[in-house]
Amino acid sequence: MHLLSDLDVPEYGPAIVLKSWRAGIIQAFPDNMQSHVIRRYKQVTKQSGYVQANHWLRKLKETVVDRLLRCGDFRLTHDDQALRDWADVQAERIGKAHNKGDFISASELCDRLCQFYGFTLPDEIDLEDPKTRNSDILKMVQKLSGNRWWRRQMRIRRNQGMDQAARLLGLIHERGQIYISGEALGLRLKQKIRNRKLLESLEAVNQHGYAALLSELADISVSKPAIRKAEMMTRMRGFEEIADDMGHIAEFVTLTCPSKYHARRFSGGPNPKYRGYTPKQANDYLVEVWASIRKELSESGIRVYGFRTVEPHHDGCPHWHMMLFLEPEYKEIVRKICHKHARRVDGNEPGARKRRCVFKSVDKNKGTATGYIAKYISKSIDGEGVGQDFYGHDAKTSAMRIVEWAGTWCVRQFQQIGGAPVSVWRELRRVSAEQMAEWEHLIGKFGKSLPEIISRGRELADWGEWAKYTMLQGGPIIPRELRPLKVWRMNAPALRWQEGYNPHTQEAGPFRLGQYGDLLEVIKGVKAGVDGLLTRFFHWEVKSVRSKAFAVEEANASPWTRTRVNNCPEPQISPADAEKIRQEVTQQAVSEMVDFMEEWEEAHGKPWHFVTPEEKADLRFSPRHSEPWDDTKTLESLFQLQETSWNTPPPPDLPPPDGLFFDDREYSYA
Repeated sequence: MHLLSDLDVPEYGPAIVLKSWRAGIIQAFPDNMQSHVIRRYKQVTKQSGYVQANHWLRKLKETVVDRLLRCGDFRLTHDDQALRDWADVQAERIGKAHNKGDFISASELCDRLCQFYGFTLPDEIDLEDPKTRNSDILKMVQKLSGNRWWRRQMRIRRNQGMDQAARLLGLIHERGQIYISGEALGLRLKQKIRNRKLLESLEAVNQHGYAALLSELADISVSKPAIRKAEMMTRMRGFEEIADDMGHIAEFVTLTCPSKYHARRFSGGPNPKYRGYTPKQANDYLVEVWASIRKELSESGIRVYGFRTVEPHHDGCPHWHMMLFLEPEYKEIVRKICHKHARRVDGNEPGARKRRCVFKSVDKNKGTATGYIAKYISKSIDGEGVGQDFYGHDAKTSAMRIVEWAGTWCVRQFQQIGGAPVSVWRELRRVSAEQMAEWEHLIGKFGKSLPEIISRGRELADWGEWAKYTMLQGGPIIPRELRPLKVWRMNAPALRWQEGYNPHTQEAGPFRLGQYGDLLEVIKGVKAGVDGLLTRFFHWEVKSVRSKAFAVEEANASPWTRTRVNNCPEPQISPADAEKIRQEVTQQAVSEMVDFMEEWEEAHGKPWHFVTPEEKADLRFSPRHSEPWDDTKTLESLFQLQETSWNTPPPPDLPPPDGLFFDDREYSYA
């Protein structure tokens, strides 16, 4: 390396003695960090001499390379294929121990491996606790016998280790790699690209033959940033309407961490008080602070409601923004309690009284509470309409980095405080008026009627009236268990005997079992007492994408399965298979195909055509860039590529066939 040759001068010590030792240490760092290590080595040498610089270099290697960039015997700088191979080895070790028939010995091996690599056992199982059930231990062994759990744990550790190493080296700040390191950002984007390609390779098919790609279903769910933001703004606006009707006030609160959690000063320079804490540890500290605040508020008989958002400082240390609604007479008490707990740790350090906990009362003459917090929500989702962030960077690029920062450190970005559960709201919004009427007709055959509160709740959810829905649920501050509408859950029925078969007991039950032999619980709808509204009408099966239709004029088509989307890859079949398919085609299948083509042409306003390989390549979400991840143009291109997938318009919503929603025989158990 050219930069290493710059150190072969007397200023940095005798080269004949230090050259190989110094090169070995510096080259142990990732390639994109070595130039920074050399620059810092030169600075320390000029300040304190080459002897102190060598001590600094040795300690830096012990901290970064030997501790942060190593997990057990696995180096986090290895590529993803090496990580997969490592996960396969661990799963095979557990599997061999389990196959011997003694799952207790296998569980002890699981415990030793997790301790060696620094992982926590699934579900935090304590093998020393006599109350731990054997069924839970067996489930844990089965989970660790698969490579999926090991891959996930090591990928999380790798992303966090890379990011924290860059933070300790001083690379993450407003004039460098803001919020998150370029290496961790690149790993996250590559992971998202892999996930997107996986979703595009799988489809969900229901019992009526309707099929859609999982990627298309994700694009119309709350996973899509635009939908997620719109829902949050609706809920926030609803809380503000409730506060206005009840005479409550709005307080905007900002909570920050003590100085020892910040790697950089506010001005951008290194913070000498920093003690090496990670963003996850800093966020856990804020969680404890807020838990203490809520506990004292509850003991004082004070209930608040609103929203919380989390965003990072330029060095990646998190801070919280909260919009709280409360009764006016509790304003000073709430402020006093929050200040007390926020300054419980290092409360006398300079700046703690001014910055640790900041309150701002929302003045309605200047703007609304929803408008005040809107920019904090937007710049943590997609940056739309914000312009520039606090540090002068483009808000859309910063939003992308903030989202990946939260994913890297497993930080929950948004949380509702108080109010009605959003899960019930989302389930009610799934049901149309026609479906509601059909469900009422169905349960009427059994002499039952739907409670008025469910009907009213569905209407309010359908209209987007979060305030009225919350009041229907009892208001913003009553406990969850006292709310009249709850999510209706039940054990998933086994549609085939194989789904309920337990290989360990060699018995088949009526309910579907998961991968590890546990009963699967699924959401079926919304209930009020013993009465319920079915909101999930289909049984879905996820399978790989396969050819659904060939050219009609060639008659190379299997019986057509009705679908609402065009996700047909080009057929790859042998002549013998084609002849077999041709013989199986019926007139009804061809007729349905023609009907579908006519529906498609009417909806799109253009003639039907099959997707060509060139068009399919254009439609697929595929990576266009690779290393280096710290290149600005590369990261912007990846972000635009990711954003394009969200902005793809959904297919037209064609009307379902008759009898699609309900079947008396299938749903008679309800």
